[in-house]
Amino acid sequence: MVAKTFEDLLQGTKMAATLLRKRALEARRLTKETGLLELFLRKLLILPATIILLMLLCFWVSSTLLSFSFFHFCISSRKLDVYCLSAGTAPISSHHQLYQTFDKGIEASLPSHSKNYSYPILDSTKSSSNQRGETFDKDIKVSLKSLPQNYVAPVVDSAKSSSNQTDHTFKKDTRASLNSFPQDFSTPATDSAKSSQREENFDKDIKALLPHVPQNSSQPIADTTTTNKGSRRNMNIQALSAVEEQMKALRTLRNHALTRNKTCQGRGIYVYDLPSKFNKNLEDHCEGLLPWTNLCNFFSNKAMGQPIQELGPNWYNTHQYSLELIFHHRMNTHPCRVYDPSQALLFYVPFYAGLDAMRWHFRTNVSNELKDQLGLDLVRWLDTKLTWKKNQGKDHVFVLGKISWDFRRTNGGNPNWGTSFLELEALQNPTKVLIERQPWHPNDVAVPHPTYFHPRVDQDIKLWQTTAISSKRPKLIALAAGTRVGPVGGLRARLIEQCTLADHTCEFLNCSQSRTCGKPERVVSLFMGSEFCLQPPGDSPTRKSVFDALVAGCIPVIFDPFTAYYQYAWHLPEERERWSVYLDGEEVREGRVDVVGVLKGVRREERDRMRRFILEEVMPGLVYAEGEGLEWFRDAFDITLDALVERVRRDSRV
Repeated sequence: MVAKTFEDLLQGTKMAATLLRKRALEARRLTKETGLLELFLRKLLILPATIILLMLLCFWVSSTLLSFSFFHFCISSRKLDVYCLSAGTAPISSHHQLYQTFDKGIEASLPSHSKNYSYPILDSTKSSSNQRGETFDKDIKVSLKSLPQNYVAPVVDSAKSSSNQTDHTFKKDTRASLNSFPQDFSTPATDSAKSSQREENFDKDIKALLPHVPQNSSQPIADTTTTNKGSRRNMNIQALSAVEEQMKALRTLRNHALTRNKTCQGRGIYVYDLPSKFNKNLEDHCEGLLPWTNLCNFFSNKAMGQPIQELGPNWYNTHQYSLELIFHHRMNTHPCRVYDPSQALLFYVPFYAGLDAMRWHFRTNVSNELKDQLGLDLVRWLDTKLTWKKNQGKDHVFVLGKISWDFRRTNGGNPNWGTSFLELEALQNPTKVLIERQPWHPNDVAVPHPTYFHPRVDQDIKLWQTTAISSKRPKLIALAAGTRVGPVGGLRARLIEQCTLADHTCEFLNCSQSRTCGKPERVVSLFMGSEFCLQPPGDSPTRKSVFDALVAGCIPVIFDPFTAYYQYAWHLPEERERWSVYLDGEEVREGRVDVVGVLKGVRREERDRMRRFILEEVMPGLVYAEGEGLEWFRDAFDITLDALVERVRRDSRV
């Protein structure tokens, strides 16, 4: 029917053209019989009809067919929102990107200035006229432009429809992910020069990592004397081997810490009493750290945030960047805290570097010197302390509430984003605890993002385990995510496409469309009612959503090993198949994997076994307890502190 209508339009166009030629001949004849003014008026009457006919033809040719609609077309420009109309349906109103998304909290939808990840455009209602205010439909179409044009809906391969199938090419997949890491998490280059610079920065990072590989490593070390693609591939293999060695060493520390006596004898913790400008003053300016959000409510209740009444006791609206304050409160009340530095094994420096970096992120006309000033002042202050000089900072720890890239401005990428705090020479020896580690730095340690669940006593953990295990889960799959650009956007677009086509099997919560993802009760409810939670990377490899899913007993589906497997060695088990499903993100993006089909192939008994393992063995170590901690369970703070103490004890014997 559409084809016939299109032919009718073409026929109409030909008739219009014939009519115009006839009128042109008539005009030449009338020139001799009428005046110029009358001829001009006659031609003026012809013009509107011609323009209208050509516009209709243009709209029809550029239309997109929709199911349940006769036809569909959109009008867009750089200065206007997209406006779409479908025959037989109501107009589709414009959707604006919002500041706050679930997968990376408030900062997820902001312009990137960091090396290896990108942010979307600001909310078009508050931005300049040339910023985009695209609808969700167009976001998906833009993302899908990077996908194969001859894409055919994948067919489920029964041989691959099990959770065990994801293991057979993990080494290959991780190397492929490592190879594409800078492309997937950098500001999109507009020309080849920027792309070359990005690869050069990545190569420098890999080379910087190589000296950290133990000389007696059992991992194969490839020859890097070759050139071009072979050299880069060999460096990638070396870098991956080094990351694996780092993860192995971190897990060994955690395992040794588990066997230690938890008394405070020989494990004193000294908390520096820093000048208030390094922490309290930053917290007191909570209303101005971000230009669009007042963080004061998030920092209340010892940084747990305001209670979430809909979810019951122990649930708080915790900001994902509250880690620095949470750790500081727990350190101050820890039973092993000592006030005599000579009795201390571990020295904690409560500098809120994340809040310091955050306050400059979205301000213009701020020099890099000013952004770095507070960090430099701290180093000068520490240089006056004998406790700092004694071991060159090796027994010191910093807790930073943002990702590592936000403190490594000088290491390539946008020259105006973040601070260079972690690039300072004085910061190379101490241990840095972050929500996302930089894979090439062995002294970076990743710990879980703060979630909304904060148990006060052991019984709170037990009650939640019972609740989550017995929760009815009518949905097989849940996806809470927003759209992105570039390769990451292509993966997300493919997942959104497959999820929305899966009818009642998969539920999609569009974090780019509304503030729904900013409501913890909505997200927790979605995850509690689902068996699997898709976790595509976003602005950086890691996602807070991974931990929200695990706390809810929803099995995370990972598409990039740097999202979790190469990050949280102290808190997530090495046997990843027991608590997650891995699918190669590149294969999914290219349409070679039917995600829904693979997950349907996981037997119910297997899903129940994985969920019970997550909630009974993993979940207690992912949450940050309210108050002074738990008695029997070791929460995320306890596990981190035990491993930090073990690390300093080991280094002191060397």
